[in-house]
Amino acid sequence: MRKNKLTPNLNVFIIIIVAIVAAAIGYTLDDSLGVQLELLGALFWLSVFGATFVFVLLYFAQFITPLGGSEGWWQGWYLMVRAYFTSPSASVRLPGKSAKKDRKQKRKRKKKQSAKEELPPSFVTLNAGLLRPYQVIAVTKGKQYVGSKGPGFVMLGIKEQARKLINLRKQSRSQTIEVTTRDGIQIEATVTVEFQVERPPTTPDDRLLYPYEPEAVFFIAYADTIDENGIPQSWTSQIIAKAAGLALTELAKYSLDDILQPAKGVPGKVIEAVQRDLEAAFGQHHIQFLTIKTIPNIQDKVWEQQKKRWKSEWEHKIEIRQNAGRAEADRQLKQARARAQIEIIDTIARSIEAMRQENDADLAQIITLRMIEALEEAVSEGSIQAMVPQQIMASLVADTSRQMKTWGTEIPPPQISDRYRQKGKRP
Repeated sequence: MRKNKLTPNLNVFIIIIVAIVAAAIGYTLDDSLGVQLELLGALFWLSVFGATFVFVLLYFAQFITPLGGSEGWWQGWYLMVRAYFTSPSASVRLPGKSAKKDRKQKRKRKKKQSAKEELPPSFVTLNAGLLRPYQVIAVTKGKQYVGSKGPGFVMLGIKEQARKLINLRKQSRSQTIEVTTRDGIQIEATVTVEFQVERPPTTPDDRLLYPYEPEAVFFIAYADTIDENGIPQSWTSQIIAKAAGLALTELAKYSLDDILQPAKGVPGKVIEAVQRDLEAAFGQHHIQFLTIKTIPNIQDKVWEQQKKRWKSEWEHKIEIRQNAGRAEADRQLKQARARAQIEIIDTIARSIEAMRQENDADLAQIITLRMIEALEEAVSEGSIQAMVPQQIMASLVADTSRQMKTWGTEIPPPQISDRYRQKGKRP
């Protein structure tokens, strides 16, 4: 504020001085007959000065407000009269030590108030001002809530105050949280919420770029709180804090593998749960939530820990499968060996029995010949060759040959029972 700029108190003082001077001039003037006008002249000059002052105010009043017509003229007149005759606000001072002190304090608070919406200075001096298309104010009268005004030109009534300036544009807030997953791994996640004051489906004024629900203004006007550390929390801070707490609770229900696998859709489930709870808490106050995002931030040490765990799990799975494969190979090998022996013995036994019924041939020769034929048939069969290696087949031939020679000289050959023939098991 410049030194030559008058404050409202000085304006009133100057008007009074000018009126006294005009009255004194009228008092000292004489008429055409040389008679001094005295009191009549003083009253006449005061009337002329007052009428001139009023008409000048009326002329300039039409340029004060952006409103047209009689309403804008009347509001401009009201603001000009208030500017001249209303006592100055505590924030309006003449330049000096106190003003310099205020400027220093203002510079100290500048960083803290940089993100805070502030009313135009005219609301402090004149209780009126021009709001941007996305701004609206909550108005109170004493301790009672009156309603909302704006956007555009706003003039407060007698004893009305602007409690809070509200931004109707889309708001975006983010917060980083630390989460311990279900499998005990600590990760970080960024929660982002985009929201705005709910817009009604229909509005009586189509010229509004940002229509709004008046009930939401009432909630926002009284939503500010103070946390346990004494720091003020605005309504936007409360929403992101609520969303961060809900996301923390939901992410803790899942393991890191579930969170990182897109097929399981864990982020989508977390977002749905957070949005559902936020709408339950703030939807009744006409706060609309547009977008909610939960992005895990996996650090390098967490990746290394997860890689080691994955490696251990896969090594264990590979070892189990290898052991199962070796056990299956041993089982098939034993089964093939038993099958080959059963077929050989069964063939020899049937041949011996048939030869006995035909003639009295030498048993040792018959056993040897039939053994050779049975081995040739077994070796030539494709299924046995595929299941039994060549070394095992050669060993079977040698063992069977020695056993058959023993049968021919010492004991009669064994008989294969019908039970083993039907089931195909080893005797």
